Amino acid sequence: MEGSTASQNMVAQGEKDMQEEKIQFATYSQWCTLTKEKKTQVIAQTADAIESIKADVAKSTATIERLTAEITGHQEEIERLVLEQDNMTQVRSKENADFKAEQKDYEESIDALGRALSTLQKQAYDREQAGSKKEALLDMPVSGCHREVKEAIAAFISRKPEVDGYEFQSQGLITMLSEFKDKFVLEKAELEKLEFEKKAAAEQTLAGLKDEQEAAQKATDKKAALKSKKLQQKAKLQENLETTKTTKASDEDYLKETTATCDQKAADFEARQKLRVEELETVNKAIDVMSSASVSGTEKKQLAKSFIQVGRATSLAALRSHKVDKDLKAKLLGFLQSEAERLHSKVLAKLVAPTAVSEAMENIRDTLEGVIKKLEAVAADEHTKREYCKKEIKKNKATRADKRAAIDELEADIDMLEASVKQLTEEVAALGDDLVALDQSVANATDIRGKEKAKNNETVTDAKAAQAAVTQALAMLKEFYEKAGQATALVQTSAAQVSDQPAIFDAPYQGMGGQSGGVLGLLEVIAADFARLEAETSSEEEAGQTEYENFLKESRLNKKQMELDVKHKKETSAEQTAEIQEKSNELLEVQEELAAALKVWEVLQKECLTSQKAEEERREENIESLKKALDMLADS
Repeated sequence: MEGSTASQNMVAQGEKDMQEEKIQFATYSQWCTLTKEKKTQVIAQTADAIESIKADVAKSTATIERLTAEITGHQEEIERLVLEQDNMTQVRSKENADFKAEQKDYEESIDALGRALSTLQKQAYDREQAGSKKEALLDMPVSGCHREVKEAIAAFISRKPEVDGYEFQSQGLITMLSEFKDKFVLEKAELEKLEFEKKAAAEQTLAGLKDEQEAAQKATDKKAALKSKKLQQKAKLQENLETTKTTKASDEDYLKETTATCDQKAADFEARQKLRVEELETVNKAIDVMSSASVSGTEKKQLAKSFIQVGRATSLAALRSHKVDKDLKAKLLGFLQSEAERLHSKVLAKLVAPTAVSEAMENIRDTLEGVIKKLEAVAADEHTKREYCKKEIKKNKATRADKRAAIDELEADIDMLEASVKQLTEEVAALGDDLVALDQSVANATDIRGKEKAKNNETVTDAKAAQAAVTQALAMLKEFYEKAGQATALVQTSAAQVSDQPAIFDAPYQGMGGQSGGVLGLLEVIAADFARLEAETSSEEEAGQTEYENFLKESRLNKKQMELDVKHKKETSAEQTAEIQEKSNELLEVQEELAAALKVWEVLQKECLTSQKAEEERREENIESLKKALDMLADS
């Protein structure tokens, strides 16, 4: 009866353990499903992130290529400007050398004429003829004079006849030489004025070329700096790309390993369930007496996881004052009238009446010269305005280019920082999920370990108690069978003496203990089973506890590292967010400065780029007509 009860208890415990193992595996199977789904989603998100980073790398590469092309263009522009400056310097040096040579010629001529005039003025008196005076005149110190002066002197001497007594006749020559000297002095002054204007114009042009060169160099330096930042950004993106790829590969490996482990556990579960069924069937067949507890399975752990106008020198030859010639005056009036009509010039038309009533040529000349000076002054003012406009337009162009480059640079920095903040936020969120999953895994493992430990302790206790009971039962049965054997032996001996006694057993009764598969044999098998159950359960408990402690240690280390990563990423994100705000404010300021520069550009377009060509051409034609009128007076 006791053996039957034990058998029933053993079967009931086995069925209970099998049901608990099913519940345990259902929880583990659910964890496997959720973990695989989450990790698959994370891998998909990482794949999207990889494509996004690749797009950012391509964008950075395109920007770097554009900046490289622009830098090359600026460098070629700088080389062109340097070459143009060198060429202008060489041309200016040649012009200056030609000027110095011509200036020296004028200085020598003026000096020679001065010495000749001094000699003639000393000889301005009559004397007796002492020989040919022509040779004396030719021997005057006029070396170094222009060829036209020598030819004029020679022509003058050839017109003077020889006389018996010498009478001073060189006053006309003195007058002619004085006029030449005055003319050369004026021409020298005009030459020096022209040289001064050429020099100023060349210096202004060179300064403009240097300004352009500096602007191009500045643009080159800024774009080179921006290119350097873009290269750093690209390098960081590529580093992030490799890190993300590594993370994806790690997640894929984890998913693969988790899938394999879960599949293996599922197979093991099926095998264990089959084994348990067979075990229960065997116990039902083999054990009808004793009850016992059955072993439960072990649990498995999980781990949560982008930026000269050169003025034409105009000199007028000095005109000598004389009375107005009526024919010349009529000719001059006709010229002014026709030019005024041809050019539709109010300036020339207004000169007709003053010229008609003027009685002195000098007055007409003064009037014409005064008008010319006024027109030239207007032209000079216009020239100054053009130079101012040219300078301001160049300056505004450089300012707009600088601001656009600064905007490109700031926008690139902001894009890069925003991308970094976005990535950090995603990483912090992922780490937060991992921390929650890790804590849940620890909690689950702790709960499972507690239940497993309690179950194992209960099994060991039951096994020890069962062994003690079986040992006691064996002792009692052995003692009983020994006594029973002796008792039946005596009875059999005395019965043998009665001859007419009916047939009855003639061997001593040894009890059921001696039979093969009897009670004693069954109890000895049960005792061995309980001893093996105690040993196996104790070994599994020790292994499970060691595995649990290792899991807790690894989880604590992982959690500490993840918490440090979250802290660092949050601090970096906060710093970059503040930097984004600073750069955004700076971007707004630069955009406002660019807008102001564009407004200045609109004003410059209205004031400087409006066509004044027709007015300038009319002014130049008026000046040319007035100079021709002066030439008519000079030729009279």
